[in-house]
Amino acid sequence: MSGNSEPLKLDVMLARFRADGEAQDSGAFTIDSEKAVERSARFQLPDPYFWVLKVLQALHLSGAQELQIQAGGRKVYLLADVAPSGFDSIETLFSELMRDTSSANPALRHLAIGLRASLAIKSRSLTLRVRQDGQQREFVLKSGGWRDVKTSPCAEGEECFELTVIRSVSEKMSYRWFILNSNLSDVIFRRATALTKEKKVINERFDFARGEISLGKHSVNRREFGTARFKGYEISQDSDPGKTKPSLFQRWVDSDSLIGDAASGRHHLAELVVPSEKPGGFFLGERSHATVSNLNESEILEKGLRNGYSRAFALRMDLARTALIYFWEDGVLIDRKSFSGATPGLIALIDANGLQKDLTTFQVIENDEYERILDEVRASGKALKEQVLENLSLMPLPDTVRGKLDGGT
Repeated sequence: MSGNSEPLKLDVMLARFRADGEAQDSGAFTIDSEKAVERSARFQLPDPYFWVLKVLQALHLSGAQELQIQAGGRKVYLLADVAPSGFDSIETLFSELMRDTSSANPALRHLAIGLRASLAIKSRSLTLRVRQDGQQREFVLKSGGWRDVKTSPCAEGEECFELTVIRSVSEKMSYRWFILNSNLSDVIFRRATALTKEKKVINERFDFARGEISLGKHSVNRREFGTARFKGYEISQDSDPGKTKPSLFQRWVDSDSLIGDAASGRHHLAELVVPSEKPGGFFLGERSHATVSNLNESEILEKGLRNGYSRAFALRMDLARTALIYFWEDGVLIDRKSFSGATPGLIALIDANGLQKDLTTFQVIENDEYERILDEVRASGKALKEQVLENLSLMPLPDTVRGKLDGGT
C-alpha cells in the first residue's frame, strides 16, 4: 500500500475477519462507522488511558529489555528494543482480535487491543514504526483509518518498536488547564495528582516488568515486594534484629509510616515466593528486605531471574485484618481483590495468566478457579504465620506481633 492510497478503515478491516451470518430480518438504517468504532473503543477498557498498558503488555511479553516512555501534554512516545513477533501488517495484527484467545498470539492481541482502544482519546495522529526481519515498516493512524506509509530495508537482527501519539488540541488545552490548577509542589515532585493520565496508570500498574523501563528520567518497574523496616536498615547486617529500633531522628522523620516506632507498616515479617516454571511471570527485585524470606535462596532466585514468579505471599507489619490480592499479567497489574477472614497482614501477588478475565481483560472472573486461588492464599497465610511465630525473636515488636497473630486466623 503506498502513502497516497486510501486509508484502511478499522471497521472495514475487522469485517473481513467475521464469519458469514444468517439474515434474520431486513430494514434500513444509517450509521457513522468512524464514530461507532471510536465509541466502542471508549468502552473497551475500564479507563480509556489504559490503552498504553495493553501496548506495554505486548512489549513486556515480547521480551523488551529497554523501554523508554515519554508521556507529556503534547505527545506520548514509546521506544522499545524489541517488536512483537509476527507483526507483518496492520491487517494481520487486527486479525488477532477475531481469534479465540487460546489460538491468538498473546503479544499481538495485547497490541491490537491497545491500538484500537487508543481511538477513544481522540488523538490527532498515531505513528508506528517497526524494525524487524531486515525491514522497517511505518504505519500512520489518522482521520479514522490506517495508512501503510512506507517500507524500507534495515540491518538484519536490528529490532525496534517506536510509537508516537500526537495529542489533539482539546487534549493539550485540557492538560494545560489541569497543570495550572495543580498544586505546584505536586508538579515539582511528580506526585500522581499532577501526572498525565498515561503516566499515572503506568506508575500505578507497571511495577513488576522485566528489563529497564524508564518513564522520563525515572525508573518505573521498581520490582519492590515489601520494604526495609525503616530507611537505611539492612537486616542482613544486623546481629540482633529483634531488638533494633530506628534512631530518634528516624522515628521523627517517618513517624506517620512506622508501627510502634519500630518498623514500616509495609515491611514483610515473612514472605514466600514461587518461581514460574516457564517464562511469563512477574519479576521481583533480587534482594529481600523481609525478616524471613525464601527469595534469597540461590535456586529460587535463579529460577525467578530467568522466568519470573507465579506467586508471592507475605505478612506485612501492619497486620491488617483485610487480605489483599494483586493479579499481574504480562508485567501489568490487571486487578486487585480483598477479602476478610485470613491471617492478619496477608498480601499476595498472583500471575493471572490462565485465569479467566472479563472482556476488558482488567478484571479476573470470580469462578471456581478464582476460589481455588483464594484457598491457596489462605493456606499460604497460615504457613507464613507459623514461620513468624517460629522466628519471633527476630521480629520487631514481638509481643505485639504474637498478640495480633494469635487473635487472627
